[in-house]
Amino acid sequence: MSAWRHGVATEKQVKIGQGEQSRTFSDSPNGDGAKKVTYPVFTEEPMKLSAPKQITFWIAVVIAALGVIAKLVSIPVLSREPGWLMVIAFVVLAAGCLIEGL
Repeated sequence: MSAWRHGVATEKQVKIGQGEQSRTFSDSPNGDGAKKVTYPVFTEEPMKLSAPKQITFWIAVVIAALGVIAKLVSIPVLSREPGWLMVIAFVVLAAGCLIEGL
């Protein structure tokens, strides 16, 4: 059975949200004393992203281009696994967005 029934949390979900950072709502739409459920309130700050430096961006583009070229043309070392070059390019670009000043 699903943990959510018409948008109402089950007892297991009530326990995670109890404390100062929670809100309690009635299970019944008319509030006639039905069981209460607690939904957690998330107060964490959103992830702070920044644009990567231009050099980081171009390094990622060059690595990705090498991956595409290695897929199309036989290059002895690079053509074995060109997909990994694309993954490395993505990781470099993601790191540039996540780490300020990179």
